[in-house]
Amino acid sequence: MLDDDGLPLDEVGPWAKEKHERLRKYVDITRATRRKWVHGSGGATYIDLYCGTGRAIIRGTREKIDGSPLVAFKSARNGGVPFSEIHIADSSEESCRAAEQRLTDAGGSAKTEVGNADATVIPIARKLNPNGLHFAFLDPYNLEALPFSVIEVLAKFRHIDVLIHISVQICSAILMPIRCQRMGR
Repeated sequence: MLDDDGLPLDEVGPWAKEKHERLRKYVDITRATRRKWVHGSGGATYIDLYCGTGRAIIRGTREKIDGSPLVAFKSARNGGVPFSEIHIADSSEESCRAAEQRLTDAGGSAKTEVGNADATVIPIARKLNPNGLHFAFLDPYNLEALPFSVIEVLAKFRHIDVLIHISVQICSAILMPIRCQRMGR
């Protein structure tokens, strides 16, 4: 299915609205911290390894919603502290390009990688400022699509927050914030 902009839409369950509201709130509550990094030398990045198309339709309805990359981008921008960089990836090239175009149309920009998360996390990690503040939103379609190696790569950064969404059942979800910090620093 195509949206009004001619780009494809993902189809999601009704729980996606709550998931995106939690993402929005997380971006909002970290604004003051992000401001320090954006105005410093390290910058603040958003990473989404399962970006989808950037827009979705709620299954069984006609309601369309922004996907996670747009939710995070718009929340940060509207809060007055946009991310310094946005890195998105998806296993589907069509989805990745659609999300990238939608971010561009909304006034942002993204660096993109196409492939599975375990493959795309490596080139993305190489592009990140080791002194920056990073926020990764990991929302795989199933738990098998999130190998532990993805978390291992991200956890090497001194300043990174990871928010993982894991679907438990068709109608319920868990959001797990993880703050990765090296011991002794």
